[in-house]
Parts: sequence; structure tokens; C-alpha cells
Amino acid sequence: MKRKVLLGIAATALAAVMCVGFSGCGGVNAESVRSEKVTETQWNSALAYFKEDNAVYTVSFIEQETVEAYAKIFGEELFGKATEIISVKAIKNGATEYLKRDEKSQVDNDCKKILEAMNIKYEEYDRTNETYSSYRNGKYTVYRQDNDGKWGTYTASSSIMPNLTSLMQGTYNEYEYSEDLKGYVPKYRNSYDPYYILKFNSEGKLSAIYSDSKSTKLLDRYEYKASSILNLVIEYQAKNITLPTVK
Repeated sequence: MKRKVLLGIAATALAAVMCVGFSGCGGVNAESVRSEKVTETQWNSALAYFKEDNAVYTVSFIEQETVEAYAKIFGEELFGKATEIISVKAIKNGATEYLKRDEKSQVDNDCKKILEAMNIKYEEYDRTNETYSSYRNGKYTVYRQDNDGKWGTYTASSSIMPNLTSLMQGTYNEYEYSEDLKGYVPKYRNSYDPYYILKFNSEGKLSAIYSDSKSTKLLDRYEYKASSILNLVIEYQAKNITLPTVK
């Protein structure tokens, strides 16, 4: 899953502290889901399903990246906040796929001053993108709109669906079930790196992924607080997808 503004900042001194965050809203509430316990066979089968050509499922998630920064520069004390919210609905119905992505970024004035003082570029935006694809003979045909709203296609070797298995941080034996966290967590997790809580339904299928972490760092004249939340749910049903007309 792509991080733009805040992750780009994270490559700098400012963002040594910035984390990617996800926040649930609009019915996406992975935190409240309690996982069923699964066997290793069920675990492996659940993950393998996402690689099947004829799989049918819908993924919904909200990402929210939030960073609060304090700095004493220019002879004054500054406090700023930067937020990016990404909402995604991704549908796979056999050989056809659809993905809608809404993105919004906001950076307040003090935060802009802090970033500019550190020669860090930032971006504010509010946009929506829709993408379709169809699969045939081992290749994907991807449909996208140009700036005039006309649909065009190109050939790709991979799906447009989110790669859920990339969020796995080990094999079945490297996870343990946590009653408190309502799902499976890495056995060797630590308090400063975000980790994903995996949740399975009564049929042994992956049904939700959740992550929540916070960090605070001090660096010279700067102090940063970052929150990191992932809220993602999976349903094993999907509406029919009508591919756009290409002229």
C-alpha cells in the first residue's frame, strides 16, 4: 500500500518519526472483529485464495497518516499537523477487477513552516481515481481514464488488487493467537515497530487486518508524534463489474 507525502518525508530527518497511519470509518471497523482460531492448513489456504484466478472478494480500507510536529525556530515556537487520508474499495470478481481510491492531504500553516525550514517538499491534494482490469491468457488489461475522462487500456503482468499477503510478517508458526488483541500477532513483535493483527472468520478465511501504533521522537529543535493505524476488512462476495468502453 502506497505512501506519498508523509512517507516521502519519512526518508528525511523530520520523518525518522513519521509512520503511516490508518483509521477506520464508514463501516470499516477491523478492530472490533474477533478472529476465530485456525489451523496451519487453513492459514495457508486462506492466503492462497488471493492468488486464484477465479477468486471473488471485496477489500475495503481506510488509511490515515497523521503527524504532529513541534519546533522552536525563527525565534518562535511552532506546532503543526499533517494528515493524509486514503479510502479504497477494491473488488475482484473472477477475471474482472475494480478499484476506487479517494485521497486527501492536508498540511496546516505551522507544519508547512517546519517542513520548509528543513527543505522538505509537501503536497496537498483531494482526488479520486478509478481503475478496472480484466484477465486473459496470463495478462491483465488495465483500464484508466486520461485527463479528458476518456478510457484507455494497457497491458500489465500483475493485478490491480491490494497485495494482502504482503502484510504477512512470517509463517503460521511465527504467529500466536492473542485474546486481548482479538487475532493473530507476530510472536517476536516489539513495541516500536508497527505489526499487523490478522483475523479469520468461522470458515477459516482472512476477514480483517488491523494495526495501531504511536511514536514520539525528539531531534535537536524538533519533536514529532506519529500515529499509525490500519483498518481493513474483507468480504467474500462482489458485485458484477462492467468494464469501461474504450473509444
